[in-house]
Amino acid sequence: MQKRWFSARLISLMVLLLMVIPAKFSFAIPIADYKEKMSRDERAGYLTGGISALTFQYADDGNMAKSKCVYDWFYKSDKGGDEMAIELMKARMADPSLHVEAVILAVIKKKCGHLDKVSQ
Repeated sequence: MQKRWFSARLISLMVLLLMVIPAKFSFAIPIADYKEKMSRDERAGYLTGGISALTFQYADDGNMAKSKCVYDWFYKSDKGGDEMAIELMKARMADPSLHVEAVILAVIKKKCGHLDKVSQ
């Protein structure tokens, strides 16, 4: 079980690092850099890669309900991407030094946090 935990996290981290994050950025980036230094395509890849990695992580941790909630909200509904963009814009106006990842996690907690303790 320990080996599976390590390899699943290593794979998700490698996918995120190799496919999503441009080399010029650190792992956690301020919203100002996200908006000003990344192209629209880079921002879309960064955001969807982060969401995908989180859905995989929740599933790997045995929280299928939360994984499905995040996936359905972001990818299947018409609102997920728009709601995330609005929250990122609000956070940028409040404090441009906030990290994109912190906003992503806060929005997911707001949308699917009620499933934090549930495992299936």
